[in-house]
Amino acid sequence: MEIGNYTFKKGEKFGVSMMGLHFNSNEWQRPYEFLPERFDPNSDLFLTPAGKKRNPFSFFSFSGGRRICLGKTLAEYKLKYMCAYLT
Repeated sequence: MEIGNYTFKKGEKFGVSMMGLHFNSNEWQRPYEFLPERFDPNSDLFLTPAGKKRNPFSFFSFSGGRRICLGKTLAEYKLKYMCAYLT
C-alpha cells in the first residue's frame, strides 16, 4: 500500500504522531500557542500560514484505540442511556 511517498508492506505496522499533527508549522499559525480562535472560520488564524484551507486531518481531537478520550466514551454511554430513558 502506498500513502503519499511511503510504501507499506502487508502486516507492517505504523503509527500517527499526535504531536506531529497538532504542532505542524505547515498547518498551524503559531503552533505552540494556545489559540482557540484558530477554529473560528472568521479568524485569520483559521487558515494555514500560507493562507490556504487547513487539511481536515491536521487536528485529531479524540484519538482512538486504548487511549481514546474518556470524556467521549462517557458522553456516548450517557447519550444511549438518556435515549433509552426518554423512549
